[in-house]
Amino acid sequence: MSARVLIVDDDETYRRTLARAVRRNGHAVETAHDRSSALEATRQGVYDVIVLDYMLPQTTGLELLPELRPHCHGAAFVMATGLPDLDLAVRAMNAGAFDYVSKNGALEECLLRIDRAAEVAALRRRMAEASGARVHDKGAGRGVPLIGEGAAMRDLRERLDAITRADDTTALLTGETGTGKGVVARWIHSHSGRAYEPFVAVDCTTIPATLVESELFGYEKGSFSGATGTKLGRVEAAGRGTLFLDEIGELELPIQAKLLRLLEEREYSRIGSTRTRRLEARIVAATNRDLERAVAEGRFRADLRYRLEVFPIRLAPLRDRGEDVILLASHFLEQMARALGRSTPELAGEVREALLSYPFPGNVRELRNLIEQALLLQDGPVLGLQAFPVLRQQGPSSRRAPRRRRAARSKTLAAIRAEAEADEKDQIVAALEETGGNVSAAARTLGMSRYKLLRRLAKLGLR
Repeated sequence: MSARVLIVDDDETYRRTLARAVRRNGHAVETAHDRSSALEATRQGVYDVIVLDYMLPQTTGLELLPELRPHCHGAAFVMATGLPDLDLAVRAMNAGAFDYVSKNGALEECLLRIDRAAEVAALRRRMAEASGARVHDKGAGRGVPLIGEGAAMRDLRERLDAITRADDTTALLTGETGTGKGVVARWIHSHSGRAYEPFVAVDCTTIPATLVESELFGYEKGSFSGATGTKLGRVEAAGRGTLFLDEIGELELPIQAKLLRLLEEREYSRIGSTRTRRLEARIVAATNRDLERAVAEGRFRADLRYRLEVFPIRLAPLRDRGEDVILLASHFLEQMARALGRSTPELAGEVREALLSYPFPGNVRELRNLIEQALLLQDGPVLGLQAFPVLRQQGPSSRRAPRRRRAARSKTLAAIRAEAEADEKDQIVAALEETGGNVSAAARTLGMSRYKLLRRLAKLGLR
C-alpha cells in the first residue's frame, strides 16, 4: 500500500535516512525541517502520514500538531523523539497523534509504525468516501445545505448553532425515515472544530448483527476463524472526527452494552486484542424509533438512551413544514437539472398545490425521488402534474392544502405514525409486486439495502 508521507525533522541526517527507508518501503516522501516549511508543505500538498519530530526549532511537535491538522484532513500523525518518555507518549496521543516512536530505536520498528499509520489513513479515506465524504477534501462538507424558512427549520437551526459550539457533546437525531438525519449529521460535523477530520457513517440496519462488533471495533489476525488479517473498525477510522451511528435503535442488546462502554469510558478494544484504545471521535446517533417506548418494551437499554440523549435534536416530518416543501422541490430541481445538463424547469401551479397537500410518508427523501422521476418523465420549461404520477393519484379533492394541514395537525401522534407506517407498507408491497417478489430488486427500487428491507418486512409483518 503506497502512502504519501511527510517527515518533519530538523536533524538533516535522520531526516534523509528515514526518507530513503520509507521510499524503499514503497511510499512517496517529502520532508520539512521546521514549522514554516511544514505548514507550507501541508497547505500545498495532501498527506496520509506525517512523522513529526517532538523537538523542533522554536516549537515542539505537540504545539505544531494542532496547527497542521486543519490542513491534513484524515492524515495519521506519528510523533518521534530522541528521548523516550511515557508521559510524552500519552500527551502525544491526547493531542491527536496516532502513534509514537523513538528515534533511537530500530529503523524497522519506525517503518512498521509508519506502515500502520498508512493503513489507518487509507481506511479513514475509504470509510469517509463510502459515506459520501472525501477525507482529503479540505473543508469538505461546508456546503451541506439546510433548506427551509419555516418555524421547524428556525428551531432546528437554533439547536444546531448550539451543538456546533461544543465539539465533544454527543447528539441524538430523531425523526421519521427520510427527514434528513444524515444531512444534519454531516452539517454538524462540517461546522464543528472537527470539520477537517474524518466523517464516518455507519448504517446499523445494513450490518448483520453477528458482524456489528467487528465492523465497529475491528479485530486482530487469528482472533476467530476467518480472521486472516487485522481489520480496523469504524471507531478507529473516525479518528478525531465524527462517528455517525444511523438507525441506532436497530442494534441488538448485546452490542448496545459494548456501545455503552464506549460512551461511558471512551474506551474500546479490537476483537482478540487486550490493548485498550481511546475513543477520540464525537458520536452523533440517529433513529426513527421512539426510544422511550423501546426502553419500556425491553428492546433498548435505558442507560444507553440517556448517554445518547445528551443533546437531542428532533427533525420535523415534511408534512409539518408548510411552504418549505416548495423550497426543497426547487432546490432539487436545480441540482438534478444541472446534473442532467438541462436548464432548470419551473413547477406548474397545480404541481405546487399538490405538493403542499401531499402527506409525504417518505418525507424529504420521497420528495427528492419524485423530482428526479419527473425530470426523467417530462422535458420542457414547465413540469406539469402528468410528470408526477403519485400526486395525480391523490385526486383533486385532496388538494385543498389548508384543510389538509388542519386535519393533519388535529391527529394524534399515534395516528400519524400509524398512517406513515401504512403508507410505507403500501410502498413496499407495490415494489415487491412490481419486481415479482425479488427482494433485492425491490430494495433497489425503494432506495435501501436488501438487509434493511428484510428487517422492514419483518417489522411490518410481511414475512
